[in-house]
Amino acid sequence: MNRIRVYIRSEEDTYEFAGQLAVKGHTCYGWKKETVVKLPEDHRRAKKIAEEIAEEQGLDLEVYDLSDNFRNRISAFLRGIKTPTVEIGNRRVNGVPSKENLLSLLNEKQIVEK
Repeated sequence: MNRIRVYIRSEEDTYEFAGQLAVKGHTCYGWKKETVVKLPEDHRRAKKIAEEIAEEQGLDLEVYDLSDNFRNRISAFLRGIKTPTVEIGNRRVNGVPSKENLLSLLNEKQIVEK
């Protein structure tokens, strides 16, 4: 199978702020909570590079957000994966890879399969 796996970890920030009046005609305000989910810059870059390679080479892209799923987090921990990580076949690049680095891994994988 030709696929690229990307392991990232998003961060959630919760903000609480005064909303509209809780009771009409009274000065009490109801509080609203808003949760913002964002990716750190290095995780965003790793994901973007993997998306570009997958699109150019016609590969499937699987993105695993380790903050969402406990099973994925345990599986990644047992395999020694730190975020961000990009995997092609059994080759792994920790951190933000360069596009050339991923293409060389992809070429190595194709040579091994033939």
